[in-house]
Formats: sequence, structure tokens, C-alpha cells
Amino acid sequence: MLPTMIQSKNTISLLIFFAFGISGLWAQPTLTNAYFPDIGELVTSSVSSDSNAVSEGAAGANISWNFSSLLPAPGSSFTTNFQTPTGTPYEPFFPTSNICGVNFVPEAIYGYYQKTSTEFNYLGLATMDFSIVYNNPQTLMKVPLSFNGSFTDVFWGSIDASGFLFNIYGESESKYDAYGTLILPIGTYNNAIRVKSVTENRDTADFGGLLNISNTTTTSYEWYAASLPGPLASIAYNEGISISLVPGFPPMEEEIPLSKSISFITDFLSGVVEAPQLNGIDMAFRGANPVADVLALDMVSATAGETLQLQVYSRNGQLVSTQNITSNGATLSIDVNVTDCSPGMYFVSITDGNARLSKGFVKI
Repeated sequence: MLPTMIQSKNTISLLIFFAFGISGLWAQPTLTNAYFPDIGELVTSSVSSDSNAVSEGAAGANISWNFSSLLPAPGSSFTTNFQTPTGTPYEPFFPTSNICGVNFVPEAIYGYYQKTSTEFNYLGLATMDFSIVYNNPQTLMKVPLSFNGSFTDVFWGSIDASGFLFNIYGESESKYDAYGTLILPIGTYNNAIRVKSVTENRDTADFGGLLNISNTTTTSYEWYAASLPGPLASIAYNEGISISLVPGFPPMEEEIPLSKSISFITDFLSGVVEAPQLNGIDMAFRGANPVADVLALDMVSATAGETLQLQVYSRNGQLVSTQNITSNGATLSIDVNVTDCSPGMYFVSITDGNARLSKGFVKI
């Protein structure tokens, strides 16, 4: 759920939490709407620098998960500010939204949600480069949810990426399968709840005669702590098959290899976050966009010798790749191999670890 919430799930996926007091240790907690985000909450999340650092562990009661060794990947931290949708740039696309999550990694992304007493629904998101609109919203959480309780969901919508239209469809099943103690670098949370979700996605896109179908399965584990929204941490596995259909040729299938990502909360506050600007740096596409194999970029810098990170993110906010680059005070040509990326919408981003500059591109 995390890469979709902001960021869509993923990526959306990003929130803040408190733990029960010591008197609540080992009680069997129930997931309620108190875990949904509220306007005014602000949370900083990061992607783990090592996807093998921890595992999701077993299901059951009174489990202990020690994730204290997690470290943020360079430049992967992002802050989400939950605010009223009123007055946000893309409010007209989401008239039923009553809460909006805004973050600025990899660019200014506005995620729109509908919160009720029993459900937290994802309506879509929008940026300068693309928008996702769910005609049938994705239910991220349905409450009350007790230990071993579950719910299912079906959702569909479309992505408009610079004139390229993707149709999206998904089915998911989520189960509250474990509770216990969760240990993170920022603290220990007793009576933490784990929700396991399996989501089957089918995305289709027509690139002027080339039809692409991506069938992916995402298995995610998300941890929540009592009284305030979650998740505190998320482990997600993604794999699938990409099928390309060209008139007059047999279907071409390509495996989307199994990947694992870990994200976790590193700080939480209240207030408003502003977009940090990366000064003295500009970026432009030197080659084609959409791109099939190599993304060709030109980075123009005002000064030489500055170490930066070039990062590629999926549309759901998952960090796909990172490489170090050094500014030269002029124009630096950069080639990024995106052959292993499944077709869809991505961001390429340059960051100094604080501010960043991002652009959207389409992989075919």
C-alpha cells in the first residue's frame, strides 16, 4: 500500500504513529479509523539502503520484528504533508476527496483520498507530468479489522502521461495476519499490527500500434501502531510479465524479475512542508521520450565538482536505481539504462541529498 499512497502504493504509499503504553503489551489490538491520516500530519519516510536488511517474518500473535538496523538510501527520504484538498492544483479532478497528501519527491506529487468512518480510499494523484484517476477507487484500508480478519477490493482507472494513456485494473486481498513488537531506528512500538496484502495489477497501454500489457503481482507487508495512522514500515515484493503486441508479429513476453523494497518512517511532525529547490542545475532529455532502452539526458550545472545522485523512481514512488554523478560546470551527457524497467511511467531525478530536480518519462 505504501508505494500507491505516494506515491501511488505504492507510492502511495507514508504516515505517522504513536505506540500503546506499557500496560497494553501483548493485548490483541484492533485496527480502527484512528490509524487513518488526519489533516495537519506530516511524516518523513525513507527507502532502505539494503533490501535484504530485514525480512517480514512469520504470521501470528506476539511476534517480534527487529528492524533497528535499517538505514536510508542516499537521497531517498521524502516528507508527506496531509492537508485539505481545497485550493490544491488538481482538486477539480477529485471532487469527492476530503484529504490530500503532498510530497516533493521525486517531484511535486498530490495524492487524493477519501476518508470515511470505515474506509480509507485512494482516488488518484496528479503531477505536472501525469495523472492517475481511479474511476473505481482503491480501498487501502477497511475497518474495524481484527486479528485474522480480511477484506478484498477491485479497482480500476487510467493514467494520462503526456498524451499516452494507460488503463489500470487491480484486485487485492488484505489480511491482518500478525501483531507484536516492532523495533525501528526511531523507536519501539508495542501492539504493532501487520497487514499482508496481495495485489494483482493489469496495466495496458497503446503506443501508436504497439500494445503493451503488464501483469504484476505485489505482495506487501505493512506495520501499524495504535492511535495514529500507518504504516510505520513496509516490505514489498513485486514480479510479473510484460507482453508486447505488434500487428503482424507474434506476442513478445518479457519477465519482470522479482524485486524487493523496504520503506520506513524516519521522522514525524506537524506543519507544512515546502518544496526544496535544487539551484544551479538544469536537466533536459537528449534522446527520445518515450524510451525503450537507454534514457539520454543532458545535465547543465553552474559549478564543477559537486557530487550528486541520479535516481529513477517508479510512478508509485519506488526507488528503481541510483548512480553518483559529478557536475562539470557545463553540460554533462548522461545515459541511464532502463532496459530492465517494465513499461510505464517513471521519474528521473537529480538530488544533492536535500533538494532535487525531477522530470517524468515513459518506458515502452
